[in-house]
Amino acid sequence: MLNKLEKILERHNVFLSGGAGVGKSFLTKKIKNSYEKQDKKVITLGSSALSAINIGGITLHSFFCFGRCVNLEELYLYDKKQRKKLIQLEKILKKIDLIIIDEISMVSADLLDMIAFRVKSFGFKGKFLIVGDFFQLPPVIKDKQVNSLFVNSHYAFSSLFWEELMLKNLSLSVSKRTQNEQFYEKLSLLRQGIFNDELLEYFQTFLLNPKKLESEFDDFTLLCGINKKADDINEQRLNKIQNPLFSFRAELTKEDEDLTQAQFDSWIKSLSIVENLKLKVGARIIFTLNNFDKGYFNGEQGIIDEILEQENKFYIKIIKNNGCEILLEPYTYLFEEVKQIGEEIFTAIRASVSQFPIKLAYAITIHKSQGMSIEKLICDIDNIFENGQLYVALSRGINPKNLKILYSKSLNFKNYFVNVLKTDENVKTFYRENDFLDLENDEE
Repeated sequence: MLNKLEKILERHNVFLSGGAGVGKSFLTKKIKNSYEKQDKKVITLGSSALSAINIGGITLHSFFCFGRCVNLEELYLYDKKQRKKLIQLEKILKKIDLIIIDEISMVSADLLDMIAFRVKSFGFKGKFLIVGDFFQLPPVIKDKQVNSLFVNSHYAFSSLFWEELMLKNLSLSVSKRTQNEQFYEKLSLLRQGIFNDELLEYFQTFLLNPKKLESEFDDFTLLCGINKKADDINEQRLNKIQNPLFSFRAELTKEDEDLTQAQFDSWIKSLSIVENLKLKVGARIIFTLNNFDKGYFNGEQGIIDEILEQENKFYIKIIKNNGCEILLEPYTYLFEEVKQIGEEIFTAIRASVSQFPIKLAYAITIHKSQGMSIEKLICDIDNIFENGQLYVALSRGINPKNLKILYSKSLNFKNYFVNVLKTDENVKTFYRENDFLDLENDEE
């Protein structure tokens, strides 16, 4: 697949898509590593700070010097204040061979127009690799964007630049998250907003009696749509553990004096960290990012076995669910920007946050679960409100034997399930009208 993708990128810009858990991020990292081994210049960009960290890159806004702008009108005004940065960005873009953009479903058409303005203005001659699944979480649209040019669809594919890129559409179709073919097939239908009685009956079999929820918390993670509900559940479960409480406050460091407090706060908010992390020995935790070198991945779980202090530094001994022990230290999240000195392109640190990359695992929000593979999962579907949210929640599951659905509303389950199975018609049309080459099955 890597060889096929590299060959196609020689001649085309690429859109790499596919459902949850098919290996899009894994292949993206492989192509980045391959380019770097060939001394080609690659910039890996995430639509959010968390997606950027998980693919070893930086945010779109940081790289393209967008500040907090959400459309071209704001950007024109903002650019008058940052001429030096733009001169440097122009030099960098002229040397880049490949720009990778991850989680494209959360990039708005306005934002893609801003990217088009940058690359056209500054003479970018490389290729784009755009990665993501429009059936998953949509762009977050702020009030001032409601009356933008894109009133019918805010997705990136509605931008004229999407057509100008003349993307070669590629897909991955084999699940790496679950080995259960029936489960994957049902999720694939769910992803596309396709339902029938058989599918509804299949998911109805996962229903959990709300009265039995309390007894399941020791083993399962509850996914829910509301932050406050997740926070309250985690606090309640932690309070029941009869061990001393430890609090770990994140270490925040702002190194670039030009970085505004609003930008800094916005970046911290987009990370999947707890600024004041409260833990006890015996608490169940979930890892919130991929760090394969240190032996953990996003969504993996374990139990806190011991909290140690050595030479004024704290470490957390965790016994993972697979039985392996890990001595966890804080992870340093970096807010970076790309700079150039002479011929060398490098990343400069604007700010950093140091915190343990874990959360309490009793409950987590659906938004914060994106990218996770969760071993034992309860999906609370009472508060589904966004396109793709139901699919994102259920597709975190690895094994249907360890999946339960919590539903407590008075409306008939099947009727409610259909109501919240929200799939944007523009997304359906986009996938229906565009041909995709399956990288795992087709020959180029």
